[in-house]
This record gives sequence, structure tokens and C-alpha cells, in this order.
Amino acid sequence: FHIPLIGRAQGQTTLEFFVHLNEDNLSNCTLEDSRCEATVKLVDDGSFPADKYKDAAETSQNDRISQAGILYEYIKMNWRSPLVSSITRKAALADTVRTF
Repeated sequence: FHIPLIGRAQGQTTLEFFVHLNEDNLSNCTLEDSRCEATVKLVDDGSFPADKYKDAAETSQNDRISQAGILYEYIKMNWRSPLVSSITRKAALADTVRTF
């Protein structure tokens, strides 16, 4: 069988869900009531906040990791969230208005 995955929440590193099997369209097998549910856990193997510096981090080559670059990747990750980007824009506008 096939279970389609439809994206994940921003920053979510683990996705866990339950699969309940039923006897519809089964052939050459039977299901017991106590053994028809399974827990599935998917673990994201990506790096936080992005995979750009993953190889350098995994091999302890920290001199290849730009602090400004990692900050930029973090900011980009946060701006992908509609809520974070909306609140940031509102705060920037409020600060601009307040300075005048």
C-alpha cells in the first residue's frame, strides 16, 4: 500500500502517525484485531537550519562554517513561516512609524 506524505510543518524534525489496516482489498491474508494498527515515525535527516553546512558540521570542519552564513540560513528558514514573516513586518513597520 501507499501512504502519501504532504509536507511538514516548519522546523518539524519528526513526524509520527498511526496506520490502521483494514480488510478491504486484502488478498491471501487475514488481520487480527490486536495487530491491525502500527505507529510510523519519520525522522528528518536534514540539518538545522539548512543543509548548506551539513558536511562541514558532520566532519567537525567548523572553520568552513560561516557565522554570518548560518545566521542568514536561520533568517531564511524563519521567513518561510507566514506567521513569523507577518509579525516581523508588522514590528518593523511599527518601529519605523515610532521613529518619526
